[in-house]
Amino acid sequence: MPEESSSPKLDFNSPKAAPTILTLGAMLWRGIAWWEDIDFVLSIREEKIAMTLELLLDWGWLILAIVGLVWALSAHKSPKDETKVHWGMVTIVGILSFMFGVLITVHSLGSTPNVLGGWGGDPSARNCSANIDESRLLGLKEKYRVILICGVTDSQQDPLEDERIAVSHPFTITGQITPIVAPYGALEAALKTIPSNHGFGLWHSVAVVPKDVNTSDIKRVSDVAKRRGKVLSDPQAGAFANSMANIPQETNQEKKP
Repeated sequence: MPEESSSPKLDFNSPKAAPTILTLGAMLWRGIAWWEDIDFVLSIREEKIAMTLELLLDWGWLILAIVGLVWALSAHKSPKDETKVHWGMVTIVGILSFMFGVLITVHSLGSTPNVLGGWGGDPSARNCSANIDESRLLGLKEKYRVILICGVTDSQQDPLEDERIAVSHPFTITGQITPIVAPYGALEAALKTIPSNHGFGLWHSVAVVPKDVNTSDIKRVSDVAKRRGKVLSDPQAGAFANSMANIPQETNQEKKP
């Protein structure tokens, strides 16, 4: 007679089945959200819904995982559920289906908001500027501040790694349209490669950084993510850019009385 297989089988009648699936499902959900870098606050326009889902992303998944673990540890005292409808399984499948449905929807349809309402600069004053629409950023106001970063469009430089950039001071997120001006600073190094009175492209990028971050440590756009910040508008060549004239600094000084 053939021997029966000793490999383990899934037993959905087991009292531990539902809590085990809940624990593993919650952990898997959080892992996928981390891998996809999901941010509900930035991806969803409705603030209350975004904040609720962000709470699920921060602590809700962990609470569900702990509930599942405690449930599974105490489930050995319960007999097998041989009924046709397993209400515990129905409940956790519904919860996990909702959670994964939200992830799929945000991944497919969610987008980082365009917060740049206008941008430009003053070549005589040696600065760049932008109007930042902070209405979609209110959910970040407790932990983050907003900054403006500018650079010169250069097809030979990766704008994310270019150290020749202008970085503004951080501004508190108010939910209003906030004008921000950033002095050229290190961007002057890029202008030295451009002939006087010739035009160049000036790109603008908006980012949010944690309140404890010193913006003087941001030497390139990629430093924002390294300091737990988020870039809201990628500084690709030609994106959110305008044409500027490279007015020599000596000319500006001669005009001063």
